[in-house]
Amino acid sequence: MLNFKANVKKFMDGYLRDEHSRYRSYDYCHKLFLENRNRLNEKIIDDLALNLYTFLASWGMVCRTGILMKKDYKYLYKAVEVVCKDEYSWLIDIDIFAADFNKDKYVQSVLKLKKELDDAIFAGTDYKHKHTVICKIMLATLGCIHAYDTYIVKNLRALKYTGVCSEKGLYSILNFACDYKVDIQAVQAEYEGKTLVKYSPMKFIDMALWAE
Repeated sequence: MLNFKANVKKFMDGYLRDEHSRYRSYDYCHKLFLENRNRLNEKIIDDLALNLYTFLASWGMVCRTGILMKKDYKYLYKAVEVVCKDEYSWLIDIDIFAADFNKDKYVQSVLKLKKELDDAIFAGTDYKHKHTVICKIMLATLGCIHAYDTYIVKNLRALKYTGVCSEKGLYSILNFACDYKVDIQAVQAEYEGKTLVKYSPMKFIDMALWAE
């Protein structure tokens, strides 16, 4: 079993101890998107793209082997426009434990968004880590899915869940959430008001799986 609360504590101890922790780049990015997604203009798109690029850099996605290392932040303009579409607003910090939560709608919406982001950023490329980048973008801007990076994939598979952002994988992570519902809701309550933005269940899942 995953020690969910202990893993979140590892992450949050670093966040709370250092007011300039790189973990806070999530908060700044997420807050900016929440405040500006419904009033896009040229300047706002530029600000959002710059902030998203900074987040991705601080979370290891701008590196020598990556496509973003060869691009400036304006390359993310199309990605910004995609995640700010009205049709995806319902995914913002989605409460996967709500009585009216629709699993099927959620899975299909996340997959559709993933495809649009793939087309916007990686069309014509074969970058092997593109799904990690895409999921980090969805996490930072909408808080609707955890990232599928190396540590998280490894831990999901060790726990016998699907470690791929696919239809099967999304249903699997929802099962994971149900299995750890008590822990997720406990850390939501424990850290409420201690972060610059409210953290969604998926954000806490990302922390718990990454820190193991």
